Amino acid sequence: DASLLLPTPALGDVYTVVGWPQTIGNSDNPEQDFDRTSSNEDLRAFLTVLGTEEKTHLTIDLGSKVGVLAGSNVLPTSRPLELDIGPFDEVNLETQGFNADFTGTKIQATGKVAVFVGSEASDVPTFGNYATRRCCADHLEEQLLPDASAGTKFVFARMPRRTRALNNAALPGAP
Repeated sequence: DASLLLPTPALGDVYTVVGWPQTIGNSDNPEQDFDRTSSNEDLRAFLTVLGTEEKTHLTIDLGSKVGVLAGSNVLPTSRPLELDIGPFDEVNLETQGFNADFTGTKIQATGKVAVFVGSEASDVPTFGNYATRRCCADHLEEQLLPDASAGTKFVFARMPRRTRALNNAALPGAP
């Protein structure tokens, strides 16, 4: 595992989360239950916010794919979560359900915060049920850039297809 960590001057106060879904989970639906012999196999998606300044007020408006927060047994997306944190304080939220994730969550703070998103273990690519799952799950983690770092002007470039060049570069006799 590896992480790119941003220095405090690169942090911000507004973030939009793009995450990855929890793919290992417990469910009453047999097609979405990773291990029918266990009721505790959730490997959750997570959202972590770290405080850097005194008296920072957080507003976390959860995205529509969160579902149930671990340990809460409620659907939290009906209203934003409001919290006060200080330097080195951590807010950690976790999903509890197959294909739940924090994508679409908006975080607003009155001071600079660091935001991390990831999953204890998730599959790439995703799948709708375990019958179509490919192997295997891995830990995912990323520190998000604040919305202000996105800018307003973008350049998109298309990479040329590589198949022909790679085939032409193959050694003689290679398949």
